Amino acid sequence: MNSGIISITFDDGLKNHLEVAHPILAKFGLKATFYFVSGLVNRRKHLSKKDLLHLQNYGHEIGSHSASHISLPGLPEKKLAKEISGSKKSLEKMGIEISTFAYPFGKYDEQSKKLVQLAGYKAARTNFQGFNTADSDRFALRTFNMVRKTEFAEAEKKIQEAREKKCWVIFCFHQIENGEARWAIAPQMLESICRSVADSRLKCATVRECIEFALTT
Repeated sequence: MNSGIISITFDDGLKNHLEVAHPILAKFGLKATFYFVSGLVNRRKHLSKKDLLHLQNYGHEIGSHSASHISLPGLPEKKLAKEISGSKKSLEKMGIEISTFAYPFGKYDEQSKKLVQLAGYKAARTNFQGFNTADSDRFALRTFNMVRKTEFAEAEKKIQEAREKKCWVIFCFHQIENGEARWAIAPQMLESICRSVADSRLKCATVRECIEFALTT
């Protein structure tokens, strides 16, 4: 990598990703990757098919987060295939282009990693903390998890380090709301981070875009 890259990702496909996060991203001209659990389409508090297509048409990436958000390591192969390839096929039938995968709970083993590759995904993201480089395993991408107790200074430091170390930083968000849940991030916090990313002048791209760029250069 000749310069730092930032990716913003959201897990689970919650309604507030469209209603709250999307307008904030649009304000700063940023695109993100939304990892969706295919079995939760149209469920209460989750995105609908129409919502997913709206995000995709805007330029965001929709990725798979499995069929039911079950932990993958140790599952029988048939069940693994349903969670990994079945989810991809289900979302593609809705007219959604699926290129990347996010392991539920960030957990994987060699069998699930192998099936992700066989299913035709181009990359997969874990929830393990760390940076990514040109030499990183694209089926075990590392991330920076955003939780309620995360301070803005911590996120800003990761953005600065992306520039200094010329690496790829992937931020992972869940709920975008004011609340006491561990994974709840206040909308104001997301807006501050998006402003910092935009002000950094670093490339901000979806996971798919970053992988496609890496594979063609």
